[in-house]
Amino acid sequence: MVVFLTKYGYLPPSDPASGSLRTDSQLREAISTMQLYGGLKPTGFIDEATIELMQRKRCGVSDIIQGGLYRVKRYAIQGQKWPITNLTWSVKGRDSAADIRMVRSQLRKAFQVWSAASALTFEEVQGQSADILVSFLKGQHGDGYPFDGEGAVLAHAFFPGEGIGGDAHFDADERWLSSQPEDEDEGVNLFAVAAHEIGHSLGLSHSSTPGSLMFPYYQVMGEYFTLPKDDADGIRHLYGYKDPDSQPTMPPIIPSTTPQTTSTKRGKYFTSRQTTPKPHKTTKSPPVQPQVPDMCNTSIDAISVIRREAFIFKGRHFWRMDMNRTVKAGYPVLIERFWHTLPIDIEKVDAVYERPIDTKIVFFTVD
Repeated sequence: MVVFLTKYGYLPPSDPASGSLRTDSQLREAISTMQLYGGLKPTGFIDEATIELMQRKRCGVSDIIQGGLYRVKRYAIQGQKWPITNLTWSVKGRDSAADIRMVRSQLRKAFQVWSAASALTFEEVQGQSADILVSFLKGQHGDGYPFDGEGAVLAHAFFPGEGIGGDAHFDADERWLSSQPEDEDEGVNLFAVAAHEIGHSLGLSHSSTPGSLMFPYYQVMGEYFTLPKDDADGIRHLYGYKDPDSQPTMPPIIPSTTPQTTSTKRGKYFTSRQTTPKPHKTTKSPPVQPQVPDMCNTSIDAISVIRREAFIFKGRHFWRMDMNRTVKAGYPVLIERFWHTLPIDIEKVDAVYERPIDTKIVFFTVD
């Protein structure tokens, strides 16, 4: 336990010279913080859930950066960033059985996640002069952070800077896959881990927000993943928006390929993580659109706070309101444009909430 807490920054290294011992209160505080970062209730005591958390696959970067971390809202900035926004990357070493074409494809997709949400651009180059060098290494590999074989620590990356700064290292003993395995014992999705590590390479620390990309522990990501708001806020704080005149939209956390529908005695509920407006397709004879409600002269069907924004539903439309109680420009919009994996025949929403266990957004409709 003490080794884990020290390794990931919750406890400072012991000082043999002073012979100082950690008190029970220091240990409980460290355990509480570790539980908070893992999405558990911060009790300060070791229970079964805490033990399971410590055994999960995760990133090897410390959760608490001693002396350098400061927090902005929920995302975490450690103080270093690149002085430019057009960065280069290259695969340096590959002591791994993974196919190089698959590796490069998954890395390109991971870099695109960050480029799509900020002013950053990335170019793959040959050789070792790239800003971000990606390597697949085993055990002790010369940076003071040895890998532990298959399982546990999957990868680590270094914050922007000279020399090794910005580089990302992946454990070559892992079974890296281009898809998401049904069972974690089958291997690890490279795209999911690479997208996380690139966040470190760009200057982001770990986030204690479950569902965020910079959450320390390995998590499932959908094929068409885009940055959650927590991570998007962080990278834009460092590098700005791609288009300063555009208004950011709320991206999905982990898009579902198909909605899940369950019948109940009173009606149905649907779960979805799809939260990006779907563009209209141009047709010769567009269908008749439902009447747009007037927010100043209407009742509401449902209201919910989702990722620090208020979502207000009426009929087949909804509004978004920020923390300053200001309705975002361009609203209301059709529900089907924003959560386009939901059934298109939903006429109204009776209740909505964000499920804490997996951050899915649950919709209730009453027959």
